[in-house]
Amino acid sequence: MRAMKCWKRLTAFLLSFVMVLGLVLTNGITSEAARKETAWTEDGEIEVTVPSVMYKTHVQSFGWEKSWKKDGQSSGTFGKAKRLEAIQIHVDGGYGIGIEYRTHVQSIGWQGWKHDGQLSGTSGQSKRLEAIQIRLTGNNADLYDVYYRVHAQTYGWMGWVKNGEPAGTAGQAKRLEAIQIIIVQKWESPVYMYNASGESLKGSESCGFVGTAKTNTSDANGVVTYKTHVQRYGDQSWVSDGSIAGTSGEAKRLEAIYIKLNASKLGYTGGIRYKTHVQSFGWEKEWKKDGQMSGTSGKAKRLEAIRIELTGTISSYYDVYYRVHAQSYGWMGWAKNGETAGTAGLGKRLEAIQICLVEKGSDAPNALPAASNAKAYQGTPEPVDNSIIYVYSWNTELGDRLQYFKDKYPQYADKVKYENLGLGGTSDEYKKEIEAAYQKGGQKVPSIVAIDEDVSKHFMSSDMFVSMDSIGITKKDYSNEFQYTIDYATVNGKLKGLCWQATPGCFVYRTDIAQKVLGTSDPVKVQTYVKDWDAFMQTAEKMKQAGYKMVSGPKEIQNAALADRKSAWVNDGTVTIDPAVDKYLELAMQLINNGYTNKNDPWTDGWGSDFTGDVFGYFGCPWFVYWSINDEESGSATAGKRNICAGPSAYNWGGTYLSVTDKCPNKELAALVLKTLCCDTDVMYKIQDETLDFVNNKAVVQKMIANGKGATPILGGANPLQTWYNVAVKVDGSKATQYDSVIDGYLYTVIDGCEGGHHESKDDMKSMLKAMIKEGYPNLTVK
Repeated sequence: MRAMKCWKRLTAFLLSFVMVLGLVLTNGITSEAARKETAWTEDGEIEVTVPSVMYKTHVQSFGWEKSWKKDGQSSGTFGKAKRLEAIQIHVDGGYGIGIEYRTHVQSIGWQGWKHDGQLSGTSGQSKRLEAIQIRLTGNNADLYDVYYRVHAQTYGWMGWVKNGEPAGTAGQAKRLEAIQIIIVQKWESPVYMYNASGESLKGSESCGFVGTAKTNTSDANGVVTYKTHVQRYGDQSWVSDGSIAGTSGEAKRLEAIYIKLNASKLGYTGGIRYKTHVQSFGWEKEWKKDGQMSGTSGKAKRLEAIRIELTGTISSYYDVYYRVHAQSYGWMGWAKNGETAGTAGLGKRLEAIQICLVEKGSDAPNALPAASNAKAYQGTPEPVDNSIIYVYSWNTELGDRLQYFKDKYPQYADKVKYENLGLGGTSDEYKKEIEAAYQKGGQKVPSIVAIDEDVSKHFMSSDMFVSMDSIGITKKDYSNEFQYTIDYATVNGKLKGLCWQATPGCFVYRTDIAQKVLGTSDPVKVQTYVKDWDAFMQTAEKMKQAGYKMVSGPKEIQNAALADRKSAWVNDGTVTIDPAVDKYLELAMQLINNGYTNKNDPWTDGWGSDFTGDVFGYFGCPWFVYWSINDEESGSATAGKRNICAGPSAYNWGGTYLSVTDKCPNKELAALVLKTLCCDTDVMYKIQDETLDFVNNKAVVQKMIANGKGATPILGGANPLQTWYNVAVKVDGSKATQYDSVIDGYLYTVIDGCEGGHHESKDDMKSMLKAMIKEGYPNLTVK
C-alpha cells in the first residue's frame, strides 16, 4: 500500500517541505518540537520536517505522568490493569496547525472538544476513559494526518485510526490503559515507522474502535459500514470497521444485514458483496451488494450464517474479515474473503457481527481477538449452490475412494459424478483428454482432476488449476500431510493439489534368501546389508556367489538412486546433471557388468516372473507390496516369504493428487471432497483400515500403529507401517519439477543402451542423456 501512495503524496510533501522550512527559519522551532522524515519524489528522497505532538495522561493510582510523551511514544501503562482518567495533548503552534480532542468517559459518554493542552476526561472522579477522538486544526491541517491508537482492556493494542476517528471502545465498560499519537506527512502511515523511543509502530490500520449499534457510539464513517435488522428492535444504527452490529446476551436473532464499502478511503476502487443463510430458506441464490438488504424482513426468520467478499481492485490489496456471535457459541472465529461464518443445520441464530478490512495477507485483526480454538463455522458443510461437479481420473481407484465422501455426506452423493477415462495416468492421451474436456466446458467440465505424481508439476503449472487457499483449504487442514506431498503439489509458492495416499519407498526382500545367504531375515539386520549403495553392491556380490540376483534389472534402483539428488533436474532454464545421477549410472553399469540382475525391465513378463524366481529384492512402496507382488497366487512357494526395510535412501514412488479447476461451478463442494478424502482423519483411518492404502496423514498412520493395525500375510505377518512412516517423513520432494518424468524416461533409454552393450563408459551414457534432453527441450540450457 505504501508504494501505491507514493505519487499521491508528491504534491503534499513538497508543499509541506517548503512551508515548514520557512516556518523553521523564521520562528526558531527546535528539534524538540519537530522531527525529520523522508519523502519520496520523482527525483528521489528529500528530508521533510514534521511537527511533533506532545501528550501525557492521568493514570489510576499514579496520577499525572511526570513527563510529556511525544511522537508515538506510549503514554499510560499496560499489563497493570490501570485505567486512564484524563489526557492533555498539544503541538507547537508555529506550523500553522492546532489539535483538538475529546474523550468518551465512563457513565458520561462523549465530552465536548478540548484543544491545545486542555484537560479531557475527569480528575478525582475515578472514571475510566473508554475512547478518544483527535483531529488537527488550523490553516495547514490538510498537510498532515494525526494517527493514534489505544491499548484497551481485553483488546490490547487496537488498530491505528486517524483524523477524528474514534479509538477504543464504547458500550462495553472497557478501560483505556495507554495511548500512542503521531503526526505524519499526508499519505504516510505510522506502521512503517519507529517512535521517539525507537520502538516499532507496526500494527493494523483497522479495528481501532469497537462500539455497539445499540448504544449508537460509532459515527459509521469507516471503510466498511454495516447495520443489522434485529428481532423486536428493527434496523439498528450503522456501525463501521469492527464495531458490533446486533446484540449479545439478549437472545435476539439477526434477520437481515446491510453492508457498504468506501474503498476510496484506502485509495482504491471496488465494492463488497455478501449473502446469508436464512432459516428454512438456506443460502440466498444471489449475492447482495453495496448496501442492499440480505436476509428477510417481517418473516421472523433468523440469519444462521454469512459470507462476505470484496470485489474490484481493492480485493487485490485487502482482505475482508468478519466474525459472528452465534446462539450457544458466542463469538466465533474469524472468516475471510467468502468463507462461511456462523452455523448451518443446527438451528442456531446469529446475534451480532463484526466486519473490517486488513491489508492482504495480514493476520486476523489482532484488536478483535478470537479464542484460539474458535471456529468460524459449525455444522454441516454447505456448498455455495447445487451445481453438479465432475471428477475425472484414468482408472477406477478414485471412484472407489469417492464412496467414502458420499457415505459421510449422502446429501451430496448425487452432486458428485465420476468420469473414468480408462487411460494411463501419465500418458499424453490422458493429458489431451483432460485439456479437451476443460476447453469444451459445459455441464461436464472437469471440476476435480486426478493427477499422477509423475506429472503433477506439469498439470499444476497450468492456470486451469486453482490454489488450495483460494477455495478455503488452509495449512491447518493439511497439517498432517507428509511434507514431500506438499512439495510435489506446490507451484510458484502455491499449493495446487492434495493427495490422500502416501507412497514411501522401501526395499522388499525375500526372507528365505536372506536367511540362507546373510544368515538372518530380521529387517533391522538386513537393513545393514543395504544401508547405502556400497553395502548394497557388496551384498549383490554375496547374492551372486550364492546363485541369486540382487534385483531383476538395473532400472529397479532408479527411483531410490535419484532420490539422493541435491539439485533439481532444471533450475532457471538450466539442466544440471547432479552427482547422484552420475552415481546411478555407475551403479547401473555395476549391476549389468557384474551379472547382478536378469536385465528385466519393470512391468515386463520377466520382471513379474522373478517374484517367484531367483531375485532377492525389489524397490517398492505400499501399493507395490499389496497389489503388485504375485506371491499369493495359488501354489506359490514364495507366499509369505517377504519383508521390507528402508534400503539405501528415502524415496517415494507414485501417488494420486486431486486438483480443482477454475471452471468448477461449485468450488466449495469440490473443497469439501478434497478435505474429506485428504484431510479428514476419521475418513482416512477408514480408508487405510479397509483398503490397505497407506494414507497421507501422519496422525492416522500413528493411530493405526498404536492400534496394532497393518500386519499383512504378504510379508509373513509383519507390520510395515512404522518403516513406511519413518521413510515418508524423510522423503524430499523439494527438487521436483515438471520435467522429471520425461527426463527420467530418457534415463531408461540410456540404461537400455548400457544393457545392449552400446555404452562403454559412464561418460558415454551422460553424453547420450544430454543429447536427448537438448532434442526434447531445445529451450533449456544443458550443462
